[in-house]
Amino acid sequence: MALNLARRRAWPQQRSRRYPCDRKRWARMLARFANESLLSSKARTLKFVVSLALLTMPALAINDPYVAPSAVVQIAACITWSGQPVGGEQVYYTTYVTAGSGYHDHNAGRPPGSFNTPSGQTSITVVTSSDGCAYVYWYAPQAAGSHDIVGIPAIGAPAYLSFIVWAFTDRAPFVEMPSGSDYSLTGQTGDHLSNHWGTGNANARLQTIFSQFRAQTGAIGQINDQSLGWGGTFDLGPAYASASCPSYASQYWTNTCNHGEHRYGRNADIPFAGLGGQGPAFLDIATRNDGAGGGPILDEGNHYHLRFGS
Repeated sequence: MALNLARRRAWPQQRSRRYPCDRKRWARMLARFANESLLSSKARTLKFVVSLALLTMPALAINDPYVAPSAVVQIAACITWSGQPVGGEQVYYTTYVTAGSGYHDHNAGRPPGSFNTPSGQTSITVVTSSDGCAYVYWYAPQAAGSHDIVGIPAIGAPAYLSFIVWAFTDRAPFVEMPSGSDYSLTGQTGDHLSNHWGTGNANARLQTIFSQFRAQTGAIGQINDQSLGWGGTFDLGPAYASASCPSYASQYWTNTCNHGEHRYGRNADIPFAGLGGQGPAFLDIATRNDGAGGGPILDEGNHYHLRFGS
């Protein structure tokens, strides 16, 4: 029995040791399917080759290891026997997400992605066509994370596909905002222990803004939420619902209004409490340093929402 993995790769450097691929899970799953006779005896005598590949990826290169949040990709498990396609065979697909990945430290109800529709099944059986391939569409969730898809044919060996859902701007990884003497980093919660990631430009501009602000006013400001380490939805949950963002739109993993812009590393929330009553001075300095480069700075009641151009 031969297995051709179309895609095998290491996790990105960030958090690679904390969230390795769980191969023990695959072993348990395969044992279960073997007990249910889904791996037939015929597969042990015929030389089948099963491959699993991403066929299309909108706006990204084919077989790119990274998928954007909410992207739709086509996947195919293809079965051949002695080089010839095998049609009419069932392939069982299932999708998983690694707990804690994507800088989300909460996991209850986490969507692993779905097949054929945005809220579709997390497992599905597809029959190979005359070209030997079982085609299916996979819908990525809004939240970034490490994902695995496994295709288990009724004949032949299973095939695995592992990739990352992330939202890095211009394909450049985000940079963690360093601590500094002109500002303090705030807003960490049990749901998101690391909440200060941004583009290189946004982080550099923030440091300049607070350096100038302190020199002018003497105040040491605060930086609340920026983006998560891999981008994508920075969900706050229903506890942060408001009149402008009701609870149905403030659920974990979706978050369609609260923090809606905190996906691409270009935004930062600046609490009024750290400005020492010098809000106008801060706004002037922030505006002169690209804080409104991506749109007007927003006054959100207890903080300013900065929008950097890149």
